[in-house]
Amino acid sequence: MVVDQCPECDEGHLDLFQNAFEVFADASVGIIDTSYTVVDCPISSPLVLHNKSGTSAYWFSMQVVNANEAVTKLEVSTDGGSTWQSTERQEYNFFENSSGFGTDSVTVRVTGESGSTVTVKDVSVASDSQVTAGSNF
Repeated sequence: MVVDQCPECDEGHLDLFQNAFEVFADASVGIIDTSYTVVDCPISSPLVLHNKSGTSAYWFSMQVVNANEAVTKLEVSTDGGSTWQSTERQEYNFFENSSGFGTDSVTVRVTGESGSTVTVKDVSVASDSQVTAGSNF
């Protein structure tokens, strides 16, 4: 399983769980040259929006879980979807707004690589909470 990208490494450098790495080389080697191909994801269950511990009306950090395509953007609305505010994607794959949005629940719009969107209304910004969307991309 790919764990994440190595933030301090060149683009395309991937971190693997040790047992996955050992399929390709002995763990003592450390770094090897590889290539990979992105494939379609067969997940059909809905997206899950997970708030990081500490999330509140005054600090926002949310991760999109279970997406069947790459997530390119997460936006938040505090007025039911009339206007949207952007978030900043962190290297650890959470979308954040350091000031929060000043309210206990928001509407979230997630955009996938294909341009498809999933919108979820009345999402709590409580610490470590999560909500399941009605669909996936």
